[in-house]
Amino acid sequence: MKPAAEGPAAYVLPTDEPRPGLQAELLRVLQKQAVEISRAKSAFTVSLPVKKEKTKKDAKDSKETDKEKKPEPTTKDFPAGSYIIRMDQPYARIADALLDHQYWSPEDPQKTPYDDTGWTFGELFGVQVVRVTDLKVLDVAMERVVNVHAPGGVKGSGAVFAINNNAEPALATLRYKMKDAGMEAAEEPFEGSGKKFNRGSLVHSQREPCRPRSRRQRSGFAGRRAGDRSQRKDPSRPRRARGLCAHLAQHADRRLVAAGA
Repeated sequence: MKPAAEGPAAYVLPTDEPRPGLQAELLRVLQKQAVEISRAKSAFTVSLPVKKEKTKKDAKDSKETDKEKKPEPTTKDFPAGSYIIRMDQPYARIADALLDHQYWSPEDPQKTPYDDTGWTFGELFGVQVVRVTDLKVLDVAMERVVNVHAPGGVKGSGAVFAINNNAEPALATLRYKMKDAGMEAAEEPFEGSGKKFNRGSLVHSQREPCRPRSRRQRSGFAGRRAGDRSQRKDPSRPRRARGLCAHLAQHADRRLVAAGA
């Protein structure tokens, strides 16, 4: 079978993916190709193959010492709920073709690559995809997944909601769906309630209605209202958060994606 004869044994998509929406979209595309998706019932560890180091041109004299220093194998831990795409299934070939990295040599007679540039779904979707050759991954307790959904919800309590910006297109969709809600986009990273938020994170306060703001009001950094007053490095240069009631409706896609890049 493919896992033992050719490899890999499986592909794993960690459940702690910072872009769960794009991860779910990738998995749904695979399901349309009849690829079977599973989820690990508990945390597990796999061995990773040793990476081959590139030979340096000026390292001719150190070949003997390099042979003595054998690189040690590494392991990787995956949390419970991680998605596993087994390579011992009927449609393993198409999953392998879409998830593996495609290699093209500049010395190839075909100087302009075409087909190789349209694969590697992990890179195209911007999510983590780990190629696993350790056959033990197939023994992990897992269950088949029929419907793939990105996890969501609200954690914590308070009058201020902060939505971290991980450059997911769904953030722009959320802004349009909640066009009447007062939101601001943080122009600098901040921290609140023990969690770090990236540039472009959306901040909504239940105490503030959606209304035009004066320039003086806009100069307040949204993170400070969430209780974070220690992140401001330069008092002479305030970190601003722009009101999005009208601004983001015109520039949502450009601003949100660029802020998380």
